[in-house]
Parts: sequence; C-alpha cells; structure tokens
Amino acid sequence: MAEQFQHVQTLEHSFTCGIVCSPERVPLALRLKGKIPHAVIHIDTGRKGSWHTHREAMLNCTLNETHHVVLEEDTDVCANFIATVNAIIKAQPNKIISLFNFRSMRKGNDIANKQGRHFFTRDGSTGQGIIFPVKLMKEWISWSDSRIPANVPYEDTRLYAYLKSTRQVLWICVPNIVEHLLPSASLVDSKLNNKNRVSPDFIGTDVSGTEIDWSENIERVPTRAELKTNHNEFFQKWMGKAPPFS
Repeated sequence: MAEQFQHVQTLEHSFTCGIVCSPERVPLALRLKGKIPHAVIHIDTGRKGSWHTHREAMLNCTLNETHHVVLEEDTDVCANFIATVNAIIKAQPNKIISLFNFRSMRKGNDIANKQGRHFFTRDGSTGQGIIFPVKLMKEWISWSDSRIPANVPYEDTRLYAYLKSTRQVLWICVPNIVEHLLPSASLVDSKLNNKNRVSPDFIGTDVSGTEIDWSENIERVPTRAELKTNHNEFFQKWMGKAPPFS
C-alpha cells in the first residue's frame, strides 16, 4: 500500500484538479487530496452555495493543462487515480466526462457493460467527479453566467442546460472510478438524501483503472442511455422559458 501511494504522489499528471468542500467536511477533502496531491481544495467559507464553490474550483485552479477535474469532498477514487484519469483523457480528450453515475440511473452503465464498452452518453451530470477540457469548461462558465439566472443553485442543473442548449452530451466512464461516500447526508438539500446516490459499478479504492483499455469500442458508444427528462418542463422551471435556449 505504501508503495502504491508513493507511486501516486510522484506520477506526472495531465490535468489540474479542484476539490469542492463544505466547511464541515475539510477532513474528507484532506483525505482525498492525499490521493491527489496536486489538487487544490476550495472551501465554501462564505456559505455561498454549491454553484459558487464549483465555479471557484474551476476558475481559480492553475489552468496550465488542457484538462481540469472537479471532485466533491465526499467522494473516494480508484487506485492510481491520476494515471487512470490520464488514460481516460487520452482515450477521449474532447468531451466532458463524468467519472460517476447514480445507481438509480444505472441503465447506461448496464448497457455499456453488456456491450463491452467503457463509456455511454447522456444529457446531464450528477456532479461528484467530472473531467473538463479547459476550453469547454470556460465556454460553459461564460454561457452560464450570461444566460442562467443567478439564483439557480446547482452546477449539475447548469451543466445540463448548457449541454442541451449547445447540442452536446456528457460522456460517462464505465466502470465508474469515483464513489459517493455520503449519499444520505446532503448539505445542499435533505430532499436529495437517497441510498441510491452511489455508483452502480465503482471499480473500488484498491483497483486501478490503468488496466482498462478505455479506447476499446469507443467508436460505438451507447447514446443517451438515461431516464427520460421532460426538457420543456426543466427549462421552464429553471430558466423561465422553454427551449431552445442558446
């Protein structure tokens, strides 16, 4: 185990990383940073909310690399996480990729696993761990700032709106390499507490994703393998208008 941790510490990374953290959960963030030493922790000390802290984690990290990873503090990651993310970026460098999915939305994971594929796509994100190409991340933030009302509190809501409005999709890796540790202890809204807000196929903290060929069958990724969303209803609720919202 010590040798494995030493390997992670000294591994060259191809991405910057921000950890979003509530003040009550600093120990969790520090634990996660121990596995990703170059990550920067962003604490919501002013209690400004989820979107504000996610936005800060994206804007304030040193963007010397082509990609940026945002993790929430109540997550855990696979062994050799840095090398695994490097491999995922190499396989698909041009898309926004979620490293986690809810068990309650596992349809895409099951399809990809059955077909021997390592990604599927859908319209929106759950937010626990995401890889952003820096160019797309900056475009999303600018788009969100100019088009989404300031009182929309959730980053996943904003990302869904951006992807849908710009006719893009989110890619989700299979198996998941991030796990949600506190699915029934949301600090954002108690209505979100649900034991199914964990991964359907997390690879495990002691398993490395570097053994996976993430490019395998990548040319035929299952598309929009998700629960159906009423897009008109979504945009009316959050934007006050129906799509298109470009």
